[in-house]
Amino acid sequence: MEKRKKSWIINCIVIVIAAFFFFFFLVNFEKKQYELVFLGDSIIGTENHYSVVDIVGEKLGMTAFNGAFGGSTMSLSETMIWGSVSNNQWSMVRIAQAMAYKDWQSQKMAMSYAVSYEKSNRQAFDYFEKRMEELTTIDFSETKVLVIEHGTNDYNAARRLDNPEDMYDISTFGGALRSTLTLLQEKYPDLQIVLLSPLYCEFPERDNQPGYLVNFGQGILDDYVSLEQRIAEEFGIPFIDAYHNSGIGEENAKQYLADGLHLTDEGVLLYSEYVAEELEKILVK
Repeated sequence: MEKRKKSWIINCIVIVIAAFFFFFFLVNFEKKQYELVFLGDSIIGTENHYSVVDIVGEKLGMTAFNGAFGGSTMSLSETMIWGSVSNNQWSMVRIAQAMAYKDWQSQKMAMSYAVSYEKSNRQAFDYFEKRMEELTTIDFSETKVLVIEHGTNDYNAARRLDNPEDMYDISTFGGALRSTLTLLQEKYPDLQIVLLSPLYCEFPERDNQPGYLVNFGQGILDDYVSLEQRIAEEFGIPFIDAYHNSGIGEENAKQYLADGLHLTDEGVLLYSEYVAEELEKILVK
């Protein structure tokens, strides 16, 4: 009887240990690990474009993930209609919250809305859906570098730069950026965050006027770039000034920009090489 009891206890212990290791490996197997993650807008590249992220990752010898959502912003829209509320879920500040709290329900609801009511844009949301599903599986505690590239769409949408009465107002570009950085630095203290500025752009519908001349209501593009640089300094994180230093500007826009905003294949190569070189400098420090 005593022998059977001991055998039963040993079997129970073995089962418990086996179950522990099974669930441990199951959870870790499901988590994806990328050394380098990019979050941003269509400047980084959608699924249908030559990917900046793939090139940069290859040049740096790092596993890289493209988490960019075309049309997305840093800040939230203040327009409280359902379409705008849904689009807000792809903003950087909402993505940062989902990353920090490991809760992607808002993005999944937004995706359901998009699939149901925005059928004309189904192709775009196909890649949104794939990209979001991949994001939910990334173990950001294992990610080495997070590059955040935003600002162009905030500028185009005339989002306020800042709110002097609330420096963390997430409906402003500056407030959303501060909120994002504060949250991610708190949740992932070992993660190297890098801010990547918007690129030079110009507007064919306005006689190819550049972003440093066009004001949509809250400032010229330079104002958004300057604010982003100041906030990077506030938080002590690296800032890559692609706007001024990427080699893409007024003199060669026709060669490197397909529509005054998005990159040609040549532009992707030039931009990727610049970003890779700047990241390499940051990583060796």
